[in-house]
Amino acid sequence: WQRCDEQTITSLQTLNQALLDQAWTGTKQQQLILDIDSTHADTHGHQEKTAFNAHYGTTGYHPLVAFDGQTGHCLKAQLRPGNVYTSTDIAPFITPLLQHYHQVKPNADILVRGDSGFATPELYETCEANDTFYLIRLKANRRLNQLAERFVQISDEQNWTETEFHYYRASYQARSWPKPRQIYIKSTRPAGELLFQHEYLVSNLTSFVAEDAFHAYHQRGQMENCIKEAKAGFYLDK
Repeated sequence: WQRCDEQTITSLQTLNQALLDQAWTGTKQQQLILDIDSTHADTHGHQEKTAFNAHYGTTGYHPLVAFDGQTGHCLKAQLRPGNVYTSTDIAPFITPLLQHYHQVKPNADILVRGDSGFATPELYETCEANDTFYLIRLKANRRLNQLAERFVQISDEQNWTETEFHYYRASYQARSWPKPRQIYIKSTRPAGELLFQHEYLVSNLTSFVAEDAFHAYHQRGQMENCIKEAKAGFYLDK
């Protein structure tokens, strides 16, 4: 006999969504920033689908979570086995959210932010198909670094004792992408160093100034606090 079945979960999700909608529609908020991430929940014993995660170095679950980047509200969470990759099942996870919020506020803009674990065409194409903007961090690779280095210029009056930052935008197509996409580049040369360190974002926000794109992305750092609050205050990992 099960005290909680799938119908119970569906009912609770419906109730939770109704409360979130009431909170959101009661504000003047015309943009939704949807921050996605994964976290780890340790398990002990022989729970169903528990597994070892090499990244975290422990056994448990590896759920997906989505938070409102402006209010900190937890919009959705989905339990997954502990050994799946960060972006596994991201399309079926996020698609109902995008469709729902476009229906609740048809004129609202939605922006999805995620770290490099979500740098997958599956997510880009899901956002594009649902009229949603995205800002996703890319892992550095040889082709990206070569592209970034083309923008670097050093003058004879260069002050090597000060840290410098430069921002660029370019079109880039990875081998797994069916088409080119907009990328933003942040190049940092630490004080006293000769070489630049590069960071990359991929986005369909083609009108962004590169520096503004990184500023918008770095605000995603608040999500770590949201996850900690969900675990410590609301026992999300239980």
